[in-house]
Amino acid sequence: MGALVVLMMFGMFLVLLPLIALKVLFHLVFGVALLPFRLAFGALGVAGKIVALMVRLLVGVMGLLLAGAALIFGLVLLPLAPFILLFGLVWLFASAMRPRAVVVRP
Repeated sequence: MGALVVLMMFGMFLVLLPLIALKVLFHLVFGVALLPFRLAFGALGVAGKIVALMVRLLVGVMGLLLAGAALIFGLVLLPLAPFILLFGLVWLFASAMRPRAVVVRP
C-alpha cells in the first residue's frame, strides 16, 4: 500500500512538474511581452493623476474667487442697491429729457 502511494506521488510529480514549468514560462513570456504596455499605461495613469490634480486645484481657486466675489457683492453692493437704483432712474429720466439732434437725410 505504501509503495502504491509513493508511485502515485511520483506519477503526479512527473505530470505536474511540466505543467508548473509551462505556467511559469507563460507568465514570464507574457510578463516580459506586456511590460512596455504596463509601463506606458502606468505613465499615462500618473500623467492623468497630475492633470486631475491641476484641474482640482484650478476649480478650487475658481470657487474661492467666486466665493470672494459673492462676499463682496453681498457686503458692499447689496446695501448700495437702493442708491444705485435711484441713480439709474435719475439718469434714465435725465437722458430722456435731453433734446436729440434731428438728422435729415436727402
